[in-house]
Amino acid sequence: NAVVLAGGSAYGLEAASGVMEYLREKGFGYDAGGYIVPIVTGACIYDLEKGDFDYPKKEMGYEACRLAKENNFFSGSFGGGKCATIGKILGMKCAESGGVGVAFTRTGGAEMAVITVVNALGDVVDKNGDVIAGAKVMGLHIGAKKAIETRGKIQNLTAKNTTISCILTNAKLTKTEVNRLCEIAHDGYALAISPVHTMYDGDAIFGMASGEVEADFFSMCVAAPGLVAE
Repeated sequence: NAVVLAGGSAYGLEAASGVMEYLREKGFGYDAGGYIVPIVTGACIYDLEKGDFDYPKKEMGYEACRLAKENNFFSGSFGGGKCATIGKILGMKCAESGGVGVAFTRTGGAEMAVITVVNALGDVVDKNGDVIAGAKVMGLHIGAKKAIETRGKIQNLTAKNTTISCILTNAKLTKTEVNRLCEIAHDGYALAISPVHTMYDGDAIFGMASGEVEADFFSMCVAAPGLVAE
């Protein structure tokens, strides 16, 4: 019934409880013998080292649902991406701020949207591979991939990096098709992040399909990587 993308590391999972409470009050969820159980999943980024220690609470998840509106998506440094960082190949001191990104498209007769929280170890790059945001030394992007290639082994890397997304569509899709769409969408990370899917990144993409319209699934799969990269 809902996907939660949040900050706060494992503490941030508390926000999902607020989402569940809101959905239960509205009657959304699985009918388990007379009890409504909303199905809520999600993931959180590790961002505890930026700013004061804080994390999303249950009431914040509830409020997010209460204030939600159709087509009310924003990009920038807020929400789950408020304390996200990019380019931590040389540590937090050289990293830049990450954030939340949103993109939309129509393809194969369906609408698709993706929301992403970028908290990657690597840099964000454009179509030419040039760094848009990432590790900086003396105010200049050094290029995380280049740094690895020229410096050899990088010391003290930790698994505190994650890029998380949710693809939403109004297409009629099976669970198998949604899973496949998410698998293919991971190629979008490779188009926009360098290096990507490292052993120090915990990347994940969720998918939701409302089942409103018939659509060409192949066209959706072709479009998904570019949409995620955007």
